[in-house]
Amino acid sequence: MKKGWIMLAVAALLLIAVYYINQTSSTESQQSQTRDARPVEGFLAPDFTLTDEQGEEVTLSQLRGKVVFLNFWASWCPPCKQEMPAIQKAYEKYGDQVVFYGVNITASDVKEDALTFMKSNQYEMPLLFDYDAEAASLYRTKYIPTSFFIDKNGVIQKRHEGPMNSKQIDSYLKKTIGEE
Repeated sequence: MKKGWIMLAVAALLLIAVYYINQTSSTESQQSQTRDARPVEGFLAPDFTLTDEQGEEVTLSQLRGKVVFLNFWASWCPPCKQEMPAIQKAYEKYGDQVVFYGVNITASDVKEDALTFMKSNQYEMPLLFDYDAEAASLYRTKYIPTSFFIDKNGVIQKRHEGPMNSKQIDSYLKKTIGEE
């Protein structure tokens, strides 16, 4: 009889151990989805450091705590030019709630052309310059424009390839901010 109780106690301990291991594994798996940096929705946005128009370095991870909109583009790209009025409209509407950056893929563009395009059209979104296309590669931007909507925790909420209209940008920003 004593042997039966010991076996029962050992079996119970084993079940508790298996349950604990499964719970820990499940929690770690959920945490790794936001801990691992990948240019995919639901994952931490890959970190990069680029220079802005004034030559100052901007590091994405230093923007944690803020919603971030990244738009990879080039001044020679017709679809990029097509969506700029919608981005400007969103910048004017959400500029106090969202950090906007146009990431100019300067490896295939000319900085002066990008600046001239923005100034001549009175677009105000701040620019970052990706001279060696390292950030574009890190974000797997096969097509431009490609945009990312990143929440306050640094997690990508939406990746959009191709030009967007005002309605799409507005919807993505509201969701990322948490208004929807």
